[in-house]
Amino acid sequence: MKILNKFFLLKIVFINSFANAQGNYQINIPESREPVTFSIDNYNAISFISYPKNLTGNFNFSNASLGNFYPGGVNSSNCATVESRARNAVNPMFPDSMRIEQKNMVRKYGTVLINLNSGVSFGLSTFRRKVLDKAAEIMHTDISKFDIDNSFQIDKVTYSIEYDRNAITNIIDSKDEIKPQTDKFLNQLFFMNGYTSTEIAASDLICDLFSGKAKIKMVFSGKYGKQSFTSYLLERNEIEAVYQNMLLHNNDYYDPSLYNAKNKNLVLSGIYLKESLDKINKFDLDKKIFLSIYEQIVSQETGKLILNLDSQTLYKKMEVQDNKPYSYLGNVTFDYKP
Repeated sequence: MKILNKFFLLKIVFINSFANAQGNYQINIPESREPVTFSIDNYNAISFISYPKNLTGNFNFSNASLGNFYPGGVNSSNCATVESRARNAVNPMFPDSMRIEQKNMVRKYGTVLINLNSGVSFGLSTFRRKVLDKAAEIMHTDISKFDIDNSFQIDKVTYSIEYDRNAITNIIDSKDEIKPQTDKFLNQLFFMNGYTSTEIAASDLICDLFSGKAKIKMVFSGKYGKQSFTSYLLERNEIEAVYQNMLLHNNDYYDPSLYNAKNKNLVLSGIYLKESLDKINKFDLDKKIFLSIYEQIVSQETGKLILNLDSQTLYKKMEVQDNKPYSYLGNVTFDYKP
């Protein structure tokens, strides 16, 4: 009896272990408090259920200085000089030539290389390897045994820069002058990999980013995976109204003496369907949708309306099954990380 009980217990443990190995799992990423959720099916196919939508990106400055007149790089002392020159650029006590020169020293002379990393790297092989390693750990097998969904892609990135009221950039203002430089953030490398390096000549913006008085924020729009999607050719009340109208005038539509006039009946059914759709203000229905409705309620054997369709069957015939990707919309705020 004890042996049987042990065998039964081991069987339960084995079944539970197998059941727990199939399902939804999560991994954490350092850029977000939200986990990445994925599933593993019985064939070891990995599909993604959700990605983090709120991430913290990071940036730093990789070159040694702001330019040959700012030795030592981006630091509080040099940024104090940038602020002083920005104030000189708008000081009416100074002659125009001096103000222009001071402004150029802030906005034009010398560049800084900003390295941006959004954390939106779900399409990269390094990220997929983390998921594969986790799956291999869960299933107690090798990563080569898995097929992983590789459909994640970014289609659009937009950005904004938010300034504190004490930002140095507010002194000269004219922020539209800086935009052509910051627009370079959105290059092909950034779309593909989620990170990039861009030269910026606006020292006031650089210092505001360094101090946290300016924040870069971005929105990433894309898609991944597939979801089953059900749509309807007509709403329930619409198809019922169309069908009842055709049913009501069924004897008027067709010539009962022409039992074998299938082709004529098919034409007449199309005409009467069009008239019935017009009565519910579906005048400009797409031709493909019209034909799909027609094929569902007209007999291909007789060319006549099918007479025994109840409300539920009618509505079911209006179903269209499709597979569409999940949409991704991720918000990223960038923090300075030395």
